[in-house]
Amino acid sequence: MASWPGAFRCGCCSRMTIRSIKKLARVFCTKWVMRADVVNNGLEVLNALERRAYDIVFLDVQMPEMDGLETTRQIHQRWPVEKRPCVIAMTGTR
Repeated sequence: MASWPGAFRCGCCSRMTIRSIKKLARVFCTKWVMRADVVNNGLEVLNALERRAYDIVFLDVQMPEMDGLETTRQIHQRWPVEKRPCVIAMTGTR
């Protein structure tokens, strides 16, 4: 994991129609002095993780393309524990 302060990387993925989840995740990242990258579905999460390491990933359980549960399974299969980001599952309603 990266050194503090300001070196943590945070990813956020949620459905576009649920703005509150993205807003909440961005608030967390800002308060915790993290850089936030936002993607739109589980496949984009996996692609982002291939490009760079993240310390924390916020996932919407009900994402399109690949839901948060399957995305988490894929993360656990593809990355060893010491390189795997912490996954925080979130969900909301319209």
